[in-house]
Formats: sequence, structure tokens, C-alpha cells
Amino acid sequence: MKTKNKLAFGSVLVSIGWISVILVLLHGLTQMGRPWSFIIGFVTGLILGLGTTLTISGLIENRKPK
Repeated sequence: MKTKNKLAFGSVLVSIGWISVILVLLHGLTQMGRPWSFIIGFVTGLILGLGTTLTISGLIENRKPK
């Protein structure tokens, strides 16, 4: 994946992840039944983790001299 694509895709994933965290907390979705709150938290964590990793990787590659 190219550096610019990593930065763009990672930024979008991080934005989606934080929006979902805010919506989950505002709407009380963590008070749902046990399996559903786990699934929502797990998917949100995956999205945030992948987005953060891609963004940091893209920033590091962008900084390297060519």
C-alpha cells in the first residue's frame, strides 16, 4: 500500500472509530446484553487499532528520505 493511501485510509478508520465510541457512550449501547456489548467494543477496538497503525506507519514512511 502506498504511503498516501495508508495515511488516508488510516485517518478515515480512526475517525469512524472515534465517532462510534462517542455514539456508543451517548446512546448507552454498552448496557446491552453481554454478547452485544462485547461485539460492539471488539469491533470498535479493531477499527481504532487498525486505523492508528496505518496512520502511524504512513507518517513514518512519509518522513523517510527517498
